[in-house]
Amino acid sequence: MARTQSELRFAELAKDYLNDYRVNDKKSLDKGIRCATRINGFFGDLKAHTVTTDIVKRFIVQRQGEGAENGTINRELAALKRTFNLGLQAEKIQREPYNPMLKENNVRTGFFEYGEFVAFREALTDYLQPVATFAFYTGWRKRNILDLRWNQVDLSARTVRLNPGTTKNDAGRMVILDGELLEAIQSNGNGAR
Repeated sequence: MARTQSELRFAELAKDYLNDYRVNDKKSLDKGIRCATRINGFFGDLKAHTVTTDIVKRFIVQRQGEGAENGTINRELAALKRTFNLGLQAEKIQREPYNPMLKENNVRTGFFEYGEFVAFREALTDYLQPVATFAFYTGWRKRNILDLRWNQVDLSARTVRLNPGTTKNDAGRMVILDGELLEAIQSNGNGAR
């Protein structure tokens, strides 16, 4: 027998959130499980229609008290929002609470200046030097660089492409090869075309 909206517990919506990850074959299922576990631990026993912005703020305060960074809490709040959106789409609930997002201070730091990079690269073994050069000039993620195949490299056009669906946001990317980046690819290619 189907539960009425007034009886539906948040935990049931959280199951739908994880099922959505699985159905859509999302690459970050492990992160989805962590977020779902965290929000379900706080909201799971509540009836879904009783979750208000005040309760969401209590969750935020609790997580801050546990030492969680704002970025981590925001990922969990995004999972909470998605959970409620899926409940709305499935017509299991009629409304969702407002989710206040926290300010994040996640400016990237720790980049090499060129001279530091050259010293670092020279300390690497020969086979890692082209990888480091590619990372320095493109800023691409480690997995995108290490998974590159020669069919993604066009030396005549001097480009390297990441196909749509292979990046974190599923968008394709292209980089123009010149200077040290082109030299690194050519020296590593052994004539590959």
